[in-house]
Amino acid sequence: MKKLFPDILHGKLCFLSEPDKFTLVMRKKIAIFCGGPSSEYDVSIDSATTINKFIDKKKYEVYFFYIAKDRTCKLHLADGDIDLRSLKTTTDLIRGLLDLKKKKIFAFLAGIHGEFVEDGKLQSLLEFEKIPYSGSNDEASALCTDKMKAMIITHSLGYKYPKTIDLTKTSKLNIPNHLTYPQIVKPNSLGSSVGLAIVHDKKELTTHVNYLFNELAVDHILIQEYIKGIEVSCGVLEKKNGLITQLPPIEIHPEKSELFDYASKYSIGGSREITPPVSFGKEISDTISLATEKIHKALGCKTYSRSDFIVDGKNIYYLETNTLPGMTSTSLLPQEAKAAGMPFPTLLDFLIENS
Repeated sequence: MKKLFPDILHGKLCFLSEPDKFTLVMRKKIAIFCGGPSSEYDVSIDSATTINKFIDKKKYEVYFFYIAKDRTCKLHLADGDIDLRSLKTTTDLIRGLLDLKKKKIFAFLAGIHGEFVEDGKLQSLLEFEKIPYSGSNDEASALCTDKMKAMIITHSLGYKYPKTIDLTKTSKLNIPNHLTYPQIVKPNSLGSSVGLAIVHDKKELTTHVNYLFNELAVDHILIQEYIKGIEVSCGVLEKKNGLITQLPPIEIHPEKSELFDYASKYSIGGSREITPPVSFGKEISDTISLATEKIHKALGCKTYSRSDFIVDGKNIYYLETNTLPGMTSTSLLPQEAKAAGMPFPTLLDFLIENS
């Protein structure tokens, strides 16, 4: 009869029926960051919940690092059903990060989006405290969140972008009188198409510009020519050694509005998404995947990013790059990875192990 030998398995005391064998298995400690003081708070909660549903609990000891809108926080073990919005924060952010560092927990940022993280502020704090984290660093994040700067850099690579008027609050009275409508109006530095609108005349343009400056409190706006083409997004994955995996583009057809806006992105049935694309051929598809790789490198991104384009015939126009794309059940990057043969749990493994 075999003797039972004790084993620490996944942080719990277990027994193995293997004689003459003692095995120690330790899971990597992971904190899924979520919440935060941004306009994408709700998207972040959905992303973090989805990540927790699919992450391999045999490989990782999983926590939530929840940040409330007032920047207080709570580290909470991700077991059972947790209503993240109801978590009571217990400490200020710096103390919470120091606790994370003391417990040697990896900061998995894939579940947090928007201002304060996509602009690199959170990454700066993590780097100062020497806490390892996933994805791009503070400099690349700050660059990518500035759509105008990112377009200028990608233009230097030979890629087109729509004709753009760069508008600040102090120059808002300088809107040209002879624009051809419709035009696209959006904040320069917000994600998830927050504040994005299509305007059809000078009155609508002025109204939306005032809304963005005064009610949404942004300080930098882009007015772009409307290109009636196919909206396309494309992700890229990068290993620690710099080896790139290109992903197939995904073509996007909004079902409930003219644009791929916030509601189209995050409501069930808000858009129809197809990967690989069917509205244009492999040559254009491959060109977009290669462009995404080159843009990822030029902007200094790490591990993963997703870039957005408009395809009009044979013309490809670059729009922006996202260093922390959504990870909800309707998000684009997981769909592209799945089409490339990488299911969601494997994608999460990749992002963690290559950061």
